Amino acid sequence: MILGFTQGARAHGQSLGAGSILGAATIFLIGSFASEVAFAGTLKVCPTCALTTIQGAVDAAVSGDTVLISAGHYLEHIRIAGKALTLQGVDRDSVIIDAEDKATVVTIGDLRTAVESPVTLRDLTLTRGFAPFVDGGITGGGITVNPGASLNLRHSVVVGNKSQNAGGGIGGFSTGTVDIVDCIIAQNTAVDGGGIALGGDHGTLNIADTDISRNTATDFGGGLNLLYRSSTISLSRTTVSDNSAQTGGGVFMEAHLQGMRSHLTLADSQFSGNSALAQPHSQLFAAGSGGGLLIGDPATVNRTIVAHNTASATGGGIRVDSIASTGIALNDVFIVQNQAATAGGGLFNARGIVTATKTTITDNSPDNCKAATGASCP
Repeated sequence: MILGFTQGARAHGQSLGAGSILGAATIFLIGSFASEVAFAGTLKVCPTCALTTIQGAVDAAVSGDTVLISAGHYLEHIRIAGKALTLQGVDRDSVIIDAEDKATVVTIGDLRTAVESPVTLRDLTLTRGFAPFVDGGITGGGITVNPGASLNLRHSVVVGNKSQNAGGGIGGFSTGTVDIVDCIIAQNTAVDGGGIALGGDHGTLNIADTDISRNTATDFGGGLNLLYRSSTISLSRTTVSDNSAQTGGGVFMEAHLQGMRSHLTLADSQFSGNSALAQPHSQLFAAGSGGGLLIGDPATVNRTIVAHNTASATGGGIRVDSIASTGIALNDVFIVQNQAATAGGGLFNARGIVTATKTTITDNSPDNCKAATGASCP
């Protein structure tokens, strides 16, 4: 009831005088939603509300608003551009946004204008999104983050989405910040980045307390495909498991030239059960390599486990392809029981510098570490 009151005032440019506020408060006390107080700047979506669709609430909202979403299975796909909004579900298990394989579930920002759109998504399940092929595009099936947009994704599930580009679950190329915290990214598929494919110039990506599992890419990065340039990327307390691709089964991080390199920090995480399996006659870079991770830019790996990953060529656990002088630093890392078909069961250093402190590389097959000419094992 207060929803109609506040929206009406906005539409007609009315000020909310003391009498009007008192009247609205009385309606709250006697209305059917008396226990759910909605303040100005809060729009509610539910089957019996004035707004019954999420897109309708997004269209009615102004920057800074919060859209509260009641339990339900919402068959729609959402576009948010030029507004700083929060979409807040009551519970991620009971608020399901289902795009029915018709479009991306949530698209943030405008690809044509790079309009700033910082958006927060909380306590939602995003499923059955589909991003059709766009030449050179990074468009996610579950979420697309366009240039200029920023995403804060919390306590949500991105599951069962598809992209014919990069980013089955989440995809985009942005100079903004992407924070993914306490989420599940699972069973998504794409050409690159089955779970997540994100990139940008001078951007920031933070992933924490998240499960990235059972995602599939036909080419690069089953779990994650990281395409950032001159950016900061961190994964902490995150599990990347049972993902598959031809290159970088768990994670693929693209290598860049001097001045364009990003830095990856991994901490307190686990990479297990991922596989890099080359298809017959594949022409992909390093096909069948980097079962757990293929790291191309400088990285620091702290207190992390890399175990039970598989590669049909090199680097069952990790393949290093960094040309940066700073190289890859392993601190308190366990690389155990990984398998490669040809070399570097635990770690294959194709190029670059790898240093290790308090690190265990053991019980891998056919060997624990193998280095190409000019490189070395730690």
